[in-house]
Amino acid sequence: PNHMLLVSEMTQIWESYDSGRTFKQINNDFWGAKVFDIAIAKDSQERIYVSNIGVGISELPLTEQDWRHLTGSPDYAYRIEVDPEDSDILYATYSPKIFENHSSIWRYTRDQSENFGWSEIFRINNSRGITSLTFDKSLPDRIYVGVIGKEGTIYVSYDKGKTWRKLNDQLTFTTIWGHSQLQIDPANKDIVYAGTWGGGTYKTTDGGKDWFLLDMNHTFSPTWLAISEKNPSIVYACDRTGAKIHRSNDSGRTWYTYYDFGKDYMLTSVVVIDPRDPDLIYASAFIPPMAHQGSFVKIK
Repeated sequence: PNHMLLVSEMTQIWESYDSGRTFKQINNDFWGAKVFDIAIAKDSQERIYVSNIGVGISELPLTEQDWRHLTGSPDYAYRIEVDPEDSDILYATYSPKIFENHSSIWRYTRDQSENFGWSEIFRINNSRGITSLTFDKSLPDRIYVGVIGKEGTIYVSYDKGKTWRKLNDQLTFTTIWGHSQLQIDPANKDIVYAGTWGGGTYKTTDGGKDWFLLDMNHTFSPTWLAISEKNPSIVYACDRTGAKIHRSNDSGRTWYTYYDFGKDYMLTSVVVIDPRDPDLIYASAFIPPMAHQGSFVKIK
């Protein structure tokens, strides 16, 4: 738990082995738009994958010090995930360029010789992108993806991407956008939280068959959701409309402001919970203009 990775707004990746007291940059040769996602192999935690938007996906192998570009990887991958049962398999989303009208899911298999190990396993026409992808922690064959476009849509696969179907037709107000706006309760796979961009936070308790809106009287639209592994009743949410971190102690029924960055900040973007202490969080917020300045804080 003392090992942390921090990605800057552009392409710098920093590493700490002392819970954030000191950091060392571990990628000095990256270029492109920005590092958009990062994934660590659970069975080999020195193996790291990153998505560099506009360039593709790179890997830091276990026994090497230099990053290796994965030839043939999708160059607009907003989300990447390592197979929870095999760290030699990687899944990546692909969002279209301006002359394309489809999004897709790609899978990388290390021992596949064709196309440098990459295969397109799912394509969605007439979509603007796939910005969320997550495995069910209790059922590793199950994958959820969030698609953006005319309406927010969640697709699910029960066989690691061989077949796909729409989870439901209810989330139609707006899009589910970003890394962690779709979160599965670590203690109950049928409980899922979905934060929509502009439409509030939804919850299902029956595996996606039915959804209901949380906190009807104070609907904030989270940029990030986090559930405590130690106590899944504790949920944190970053506020898109203000620089606040909200917390619920009763699985989303009621919320209160846990931390306020103050009037100089525009919005909060990330919240991560310490796995040992649900009261200890790490969070970041933007100071306008967003591309120029922000803060990363440790809160308890």
